[in-house]
Amino acid sequence: MIQSMIDRTITSAEQRFGVPDCMAYLRKIAAHSRTAFLKFMLFMPLASHRKALPPAPYHLARIVAAQHRDCGECVQMEINEARQRGVSAKAIRAVLHGKAAPVPEGVSTAVAFAHAVMQQQPAGGMRHELRDHYGEEGVSELSVAIATAAFFPTIKRAMGFGETCTLPQLTVDHEESVS
Repeated sequence: MIQSMIDRTITSAEQRFGVPDCMAYLRKIAAHSRTAFLKFMLFMPLASHRKALPPAPYHLARIVAAQHRDCGECVQMEINEARQRGVSAKAIRAVLHGKAAPVPEGVSTAVAFAHAVMQQQPAGGMRHELRDHYGEEGVSELSVAIATAAFFPTIKRAMGFGETCTLPQLTVDHEESVS
């Protein structure tokens, strides 16, 4: 019965993210340690926390973090989530190609900040600019968003799911793919 509930929870999440079998690693955790699975699920509210930030800086920064961890499935899930929250396909495509996104200054700073954090580069000036745009709460949220988006690809690779962490094409719009 418990295993059935776990399976339904994971299947529901995969459907919501729109990437079939993207949580095979989570099924493996659940199969070998329900305690670890339950603790993992306690992490999920932190991974999706967004209160002060608008959708664009939050989701575009998460896409950058997943992209830096080189996990196609994770990037696709972040793209799908961003689109569901109203982030423009044009902005997402720009971020995926490393080009200046057609977004307001604070959003472009959030993207640059995510790149700097993931490359372990100094980001103090950007942090101050972000604080001016979104406040201290926004900077905290953005920091958590970047860190948690990088967590999922990391645990997948650690568990041996690295071979499935690449997709040849990422879909931004249903009719369009990005190589």
